[in-house]
Amino acid sequence: MVKALRVLICVGIVLATVISVKAENDSENTKAENTTEINMMTPRPEFKEPGELVAIEEGTLSSIGNLRGNARQYWMTYCTSMGRIMAVRQARVEAMRRLEEQIAKVFITPETTIGDFVGQSDDSDIDMSIFLQGARETHIRYHDENLIVELGMAVKLRQVYASVRTWAKTYKKGDKANLLKLEKLSITATDEVATATGIAAAPDKHLKDPTHEIKAVIAIARKAPAWASKKLRAKSDSPKDPKDAARRKLAKKIDGLRINPDTTVRDFVDKKDEIEASLLIFLKSGRVVEDLQRNAEDGAGEVTVEVELKPLWNMIIYYQKKYQLIK
Repeated sequence: MVKALRVLICVGIVLATVISVKAENDSENTKAENTTEINMMTPRPEFKEPGELVAIEEGTLSSIGNLRGNARQYWMTYCTSMGRIMAVRQARVEAMRRLEEQIAKVFITPETTIGDFVGQSDDSDIDMSIFLQGARETHIRYHDENLIVELGMAVKLRQVYASVRTWAKTYKKGDKANLLKLEKLSITATDEVATATGIAAAPDKHLKDPTHEIKAVIAIARKAPAWASKKLRAKSDSPKDPKDAARRKLAKKIDGLRINPDTTVRDFVDKKDEIEASLLIFLKSGRVVEDLQRNAEDGAGEVTVEVELKPLWNMIIYYQKKYQLIK
């Protein structure tokens, strides 16, 4: 009797705790609810950031001092010094290319982007990189389980506006309205920055131990698609369970992303149940960025879910190394 009573008391305590936590969670707003959900879905080891993220001081991009922790031993064992430096330089080129793509989409006016503005000039072969003279390296990460390096670049939009204005004075003399707008933006713009990450791998000829495993991982990492450093969103206005509906739409978009011309993410995931399970966990990491609940009688609402795709790309590299699924 006493033992049964103790059990009932313990069960009561557990239920009371669960009810209390639920009540507290229900009272939180959408953002807090989102955070709780993400914390519950703790990423598996393959989703953790590979290697140490190191802030770059000016002029130290290729310094071996940026190579730390487990990555230092890995790179020194399998790659020559020249191979490491070439990987870093290629990562910078890739980061700059992606930064150029972002800058081209920045608006000067509500109707005109920098890309539109530059494209209307007589100089059709203009290199967007001339507007990124103020760009700098912000961080570097050497992977500690493969010979891949990530490099972050950033540029202040104010500097970009000033560079475009200087160029435009020569090539767009008749466009006074946009020139005046650029003049104003170059002075009044905040310190908002555009950022991009480049991913590159050590060249095959500079590997100390060019085993099949290392070369296969490098081959896929070297061809990192543009989406690997971006975010993806999906919106649902389904009357019932709009958040789940948004995530289902997000999943369909992710399934169609291409790893290479012959392989989509869905093709890759279908090869192993383990990868399918990891993808489901990844989808749970998506966070609600807009939740517009309406007061309509049918209870319809709009929910937008967003997810960063870099962890997905790291997951693909991880499983490629583990199973050699893409030849």
